[in-house]
Amino acid sequence: LTEMDRYWDTKFTILSKHALQPFMLCLNEETNVAQLNRIANRLLAEHTSVQRSQTFDFLVNGSLFTDVQTLGTFIAEHNLSTEHIIEIECVQRVPEPVPYQVLKHQEWVSDAQATKRFVLSACYDGTVNAWNYEGDRLSFLKYNNERLKALCLIPDQASQDMVKFAAGSADQTVFVGAFHCESNKFSISKIGFGHEESVECVAACSDGLKLASGGSDSYLKIWDIANMPLNFENDPNEQQSAAFRTDSRKKMTPMFTLAGHRDQIAGVCWKSPAEVVTASWDHSIHVWDVELIDKTCALSGDCCFTDIAYSSLNGLLLSSCSDCSVRMWDLRSSEGSMVKGLFKSHQRWASSVDWSKSNVNLFLSSDYAGLLKLWDIRNAQSPLYDLKSTANKMLCCDYSIPEYLIGGGTDGCLAVFKAM
Repeated sequence: LTEMDRYWDTKFTILSKHALQPFMLCLNEETNVAQLNRIANRLLAEHTSVQRSQTFDFLVNGSLFTDVQTLGTFIAEHNLSTEHIIEIECVQRVPEPVPYQVLKHQEWVSDAQATKRFVLSACYDGTVNAWNYEGDRLSFLKYNNERLKALCLIPDQASQDMVKFAAGSADQTVFVGAFHCESNKFSISKIGFGHEESVECVAACSDGLKLASGGSDSYLKIWDIANMPLNFENDPNEQQSAAFRTDSRKKMTPMFTLAGHRDQIAGVCWKSPAEVVTASWDHSIHVWDVELIDKTCALSGDCCFTDIAYSSLNGLLLSSCSDCSVRMWDLRSSEGSMVKGLFKSHQRWASSVDWSKSNVNLFLSSDYAGLLKLWDIRNAQSPLYDLKSTANKMLCCDYSIPEYLIGGGTDGCLAVFKAM
């Protein structure tokens, strides 16, 4: 150290089950993450019974301190005031997810969603597939020969032995079905007609009573999916789904249609049981009130939006974009920009986004370079981890289950990474 080195008074807090009181430390501007880890482990060893070395991340005044920075450069980059005590929080580092399974399909994987026991995937060969985490395909449903473009699970607290889902097809239909966990059988309940072009995205409301779908026709449609009949006696197949189309009892029509976008709706999500958010290739995001049946808010950008996700944990919205970025929005904001974060690390189009359902700070994104990226919203400069798949393009990602990070792509594979 030289006489020119700067020092700052810091309040150093170790967030752990040991409930230690904060420590007051004087740290040099060249302090880095490795040195902070040594300090944290020494303090734990001196003041608790913990002797095993641990790896931590650090929040400096609420922002994530990365491995490539020093304390001085971090403070300068974030324009932090040094006139007051700097607060450093020590938190357990998120371990790097490791490759776990590769689930091979016959065609491109367009969408997927995980449960604790298995994964459902939608494929361009017109199938919905059920997989366990050992890599076995438990069963599949052959809807038709058209591409399936979207899939979502439908919440249903009353059903413990089956999972309801909805899917959107390039044949302009949506359909609602279920997978029985014990018998490994699929069932189709209803087929919805009304879109004029391919159905690109679907999302079920948290109460499981309504479904939203968006299409290449630029329309948002809301469907009533309460009290859907299910029959697992026969395995549905392409011939059965074709028969459904001529059976008026199996047909459903939308409750209503909302128009306002000028191009394909690429992403849809529910903000509440009364509000739906859509993202479009027309460079706009719309918020719709499905009780008033009207648009309540329109946000504009300078690029195509490819997907959208809302977190009920933190009230924030994510959008993936064709400019290789992910934007984080706060629709509650009344002052300044609603964009609260710009995450720029993708080298090609960001294709999909999904929030962690258990951690308010984590989300997953995919791109057309074949990558999944795990992010902490407290650091927009770089992701926590890059997860490489074998696909040239990743089309979808899913972070429904904390233990598994999932992405599907143009190589016909669904890549499963396990959080350690």
